[in-house]
Amino acid sequence: MFALVLCTIMPERTNEILVRAEKYAQNRVVCGHHWKSDIDASLLLAAGMFANVVRTEAFQEQLKKARAEYLAIIGGSTDVTPETNAEPRTAAVYP
Repeated sequence: MFALVLCTIMPERTNEILVRAEKYAQNRVVCGHHWKSDIDASLLLAAGMFANVVRTEAFQEQLKKARAEYLAIIGGSTDVTPETNAEPRTAAVYP
C-alpha cells in the first residue's frame, strides 16, 4: 500500500516504485518469512484498501501537501512554505 501511495505522489516514478515493491515482497518469500500466496493476497488487500482511502477528502488533502513537498524538494516547485507550528512527521495523518 505504501508503494501505491508513493506512486500517487510521484507518478513519474511509478515503474521504479512498483518494481522495488515487487522485489521487496519476493524477498519475503525467498527469506522464508511468507508464502507466495501471502504476497499475492497482500497485493489484493492493499489495492482494495488503497482504492477506499484514496477517495477520501482527508487523503486528498494530505496527498496535495505531499506532492507539493516532493516537488519542492526536487526543484519542481517552490510553493511549499514550511509551517512553524507543523505537527511532527510521526504524527498520525488521520484523527
